[in-house]
Amino acid sequence: MSMGDEFDRQARHRLRLVDVSILLLTLLLCIVLGFQSLRVVFAGGEDARRWKPEAVVHGPAQDVRGNILDRDGALLAGIEYRWQVGVSPSAVRNSEVDTLARIISPYFPEWGEDKLREILQGDRQYVYLGNLDYPAGVELYQKLKEEGLHRYRVTLTPVPFRVYPEGSLAGHLLGFVNAEGKAYYGVEKAYERYLRGEDIPKLEPTDTYLADLGWRFVQNASPEPVCDIILTIDRAAQYLVEQELRSAVVSAGAVGGTVLVMNPRNGEILASASYPAYAPARYTEVSPEVWADPAISRQYEPGSVFKVVTLAAGLNAGVITPQSTYIDSGCIELGGEPICNMRKVPYGLVDMQDVLVYSLNLGSTFVSTRLGPKDFYEYVRLFGFGERTEVDLAQEVAGDVHWYGTPKFHESDLGTNSFGQG
Repeated sequence: MSMGDEFDRQARHRLRLVDVSILLLTLLLCIVLGFQSLRVVFAGGEDARRWKPEAVVHGPAQDVRGNILDRDGALLAGIEYRWQVGVSPSAVRNSEVDTLARIISPYFPEWGEDKLREILQGDRQYVYLGNLDYPAGVELYQKLKEEGLHRYRVTLTPVPFRVYPEGSLAGHLLGFVNAEGKAYYGVEKAYERYLRGEDIPKLEPTDTYLADLGWRFVQNASPEPVCDIILTIDRAAQYLVEQELRSAVVSAGAVGGTVLVMNPRNGEILASASYPAYAPARYTEVSPEVWADPAISRQYEPGSVFKVVTLAAGLNAGVITPQSTYIDSGCIELGGEPICNMRKVPYGLVDMQDVLVYSLNLGSTFVSTRLGPKDFYEYVRLFGFGERTEVDLAQEVAGDVHWYGTPKFHESDLGTNSFGQG
């Protein structure tokens, strides 16, 4: 054999190795891509064969929904699978009725063994009994299997439920998802597109008489991916704020209250609580009036905190300085209406710092009249009053301002609005 022949043989061998390597890489890539597109997780052997390609149907992605997490990754809303349990009386033999009623009744005490026996003796195709958590469903299945009654007679179907592991914590912020998978209020509604994704293909078992406990399933990948949402909310801060708010409302005999905690450096909302509150998983137990978040869905007069806005506008416009003074007489008249300090107390000669220290209504009125209605209400607009904040929560409503030059405006509004009333 010549050196040239040996070289050609080695070259062909290397080429075959390259061809085999490319083939193996291609097969590996196909397997990886296949798992990514299917995303079905099988936990058991022969039952896996019951899934068939023709079982793919189209429908809304109700069985997959993104999680909602606090800033540190604590779960505030997620998905939990439970078993929807029903019986098919028409498939039950008379000799099986007593055994089935005895096995099933402890899991559904609200029905009772006698009532179950009566149902099982009927001829209906299907009777829904209720839902069980995952361990209880597995236990029931095993007991039925031991008696050879696990097929045709009893149906266990895995059904997704939206769960809120922190109970009522941040209920108004989160909103809720109803039994049909539709979101209402809060983050759930505002980010519905991202939490739920678009309508996508999903897998259904072709054999629906029994959801075999050997498998579980995950929704197919969506063209519009299902996303988790991470909030700026701090769970610990939210808890403390809710506890303090509830205590304050109860002790004061108030109708309700709202507390908002923000980071002044970047505007992040660390906590937002309103009372009365509700648990999203038990939204049906409270009046629908409680569902909307008062922090964004109801109007209220800001009151004296608005004095800060008025003085900021005056300082920016140059009509006052911190050392500017006026004579505080306790009451004045503006537009034919009295404008007074709290309890009508006169404070005499005061400067702008005293206006904030003593929360003087006449002081903020002094500034707003120096600005004039046109400039004052332009600053009100620039501060965002009368508009929605566009915070990431559903059902936000805009504030109501008696704008200068509109039929609602009255000359006295220039005074009362300067301290957040009217």
